[in-house]
Amino acid sequence: MTDPGGKDIPCGKGRYKRTYAVKADSVWSSDSDIIATALIGALQYAGKYKLVSASDDPTQREAVSAQYRTRITLSSPAKGKMVVRGETECLPQHQ
Repeated sequence: MTDPGGKDIPCGKGRYKRTYAVKADSVWSSDSDIIATALIGALQYAGKYKLVSASDDPTQREAVSAQYRTRITLSSPAKGKMVVRGETECLPQHQ
């Protein structure tokens, strides 16, 4: 599964958002909760993201960035697997 994020998705009032996603094998052969924690740590190190959701499921985390106007969901659905999904806020379309 890969969504390269190259399409504008209408979300009303002349505004659009972009989504993107990737599924990959982890370089770590760790349990899913460890992979999810490592992903969120790396994301916070790479950009100004804030953890906003730590659900009861330790294999999935959600973070947002006001700077990048993006929400990212990081998960590890199985040992050694990772999934990253992102979505921008509804923004004015660039001309």
